[in-house]
Amino acid sequence: MSRTFLPRRGGSIAQFRDMNPVPIGVVSVILLVLGLILSFNISKLPFEGGRTYTAAFTEAAGLRPGDQVEMGGVPIGKVNGVSLEGSHVRVKFQITNGSVHLGMASTASIQIATLLGNKYVALTNSGTGSWPSGREIPISQTQSPYDIVPALQGLSNTV
Repeated sequence: MSRTFLPRRGGSIAQFRDMNPVPIGVVSVILLVLGLILSFNISKLPFEGGRTYTAAFTEAAGLRPGDQVEMGGVPIGKVNGVSLEGSHVRVKFQITNGSVHLGMASTASIQIATLLGNKYVALTNSGTGSWPSGREIPISQTQSPYDIVPALQGLSNTV
């Protein structure tokens, strides 16, 4: 019994061992580098769910992007940006916990996290309804931490 092998349509495909290893190696290295870059920058990609809010503060008090957002002492998100907008500071933050909703009378404050000066945004949920994510929390509903340095400077001037 003899077997006959018919050529495939469109010609034959070269066997893997007959291929040039240089292009295969270059493509492999490029894919490996892209995978490493993606893995180190995954937190910067916009795939994270959540709602983005902004709040107006009288001062930033050392708050930085990447600092935590907490409600009741539980981390629920992070600060995305801190920028000067006219006479106030605009803090953009994201809530990644889907079960947290802000009422219309909610407040935000910048709190001191550590003795080294790390800060976080503390949210207090109050009021009925739901705060729209496109509307900024006004200065009347925000509070910056008390900074002791100007108070001590005022004391030294007084003395």
